[in-house]
Amino acid sequence: LFDGFGEYITGEMQWKGEQKYTSMTALAHGDLEYFPEGWICSFKRQSIPVFPLNFLRVPVLPDDCRVMCFHGTPKMEEALVGDCPKLRYRTRPAAWLRDLWLDANEKDWMPG
Repeated sequence: LFDGFGEYITGEMQWKGEQKYTSMTALAHGDLEYFPEGWICSFKRQSIPVFPLNFLRVPVLPDDCRVMCFHGTPKMEEALVGDCPKLRYRTRPAAWLRDLWLDANEKDWMPG
């Protein structure tokens, strides 16, 4: 990885970033494996019901999800309490997220 990057000064530019360069180089050498489909989930795209049902239904935790990603809005703090500045992604409080994130002795510091 290091030698290849050093030999080709344009390596990072070709892949448009270090992370992409690293992934593509590892893939070319057979050293990259992806997580099984369904393990990595988007809270925004896979948990929040579609607008306008997001105002009525609570977010869901997909069955196979192992890592929940929060990109853009709502942020995790907003998902915990059921808030978001964008109406399309506004959500009801995600109790399951609160239970998974907080230890039993920390639950009393959260609002609600």
